[in-house]
Amino acid sequence: MVAHIKDNWVDVTLGEFQQILDIQSDKVLDDFSKDLKKIEVLSDLNENEINSLPMNKLKPLLSAISFLSEEIKPVDLKDLYKVNNKEYKLVRDITQITGAQFTDLMALLQDKDQVNKNLHLIVGVLMAPMKKQTFFSSLLRRKKQTEKYLEHTTLDDIAEDMLYMSIVDIHSISNFFFALSVKFQAVSFSWVEKQIPMQLNEVLKTLKEKRNSNKEKLNQTEEALLQQIQLLLNAGIFGT
Repeated sequence: MVAHIKDNWVDVTLGEFQQILDIQSDKVLDDFSKDLKKIEVLSDLNENEINSLPMNKLKPLLSAISFLSEEIKPVDLKDLYKVNNKEYKLVRDITQITGAQFTDLMALLQDKDQVNKNLHLIVGVLMAPMKKQTFFSSLLRRKKQTEKYLEHTTLDDIAEDMLYMSIVDIHSISNFFFALSVKFQAVSFSWVEKQIPMQLNEVLKTLKEKRNSNKEKLNQTEEALLQQIQLLLNAGIFGT
């Protein structure tokens, strides 16, 4: 019996990676039993076949999975990813992420302990399925179009395909997403920074108009508020 086993991260899928994480976090199994379970995930052998192997046959398999202790090295992002004979385009432009996508991402990231289990869903949110070209559009060499978020394909269907992606690609996309989320936070903060002085100026304008009006005077609270707003804006705290 010749066993075929994966011996590098490139060949490991996200689904297999998640199984390995579950095995590694098992608090009942000892290390050797965990290794046997990992061999089952990464090879074409079932549990009974692995348990019946003599040590001289088992040793090469244990050696083959030693790469699991190594770090996953990121690779360059691709424009298109082909999974299960389907093409997906990664949403790499922060301005193209819709409100629905952002909402789904926040929900999936809410429980940090579940991030690895939800990784296929998280990456799925960032993947846009490519529309199938018609015969005529291919003849005319028209540019391929992506579906709008959840236009025809459900997130569960996309996520199911993501389970078959190489963990190396998934790792690179995850790193990209982290950088993207940091960028998003920076953009969001920048937007808030711009909005605050705008709102303060509006309030200041209203208070000044009221004070300059002959019909009504500012009360003590409004007068104090006017002075504080002027101080804040003059201090340039919000970058204005």
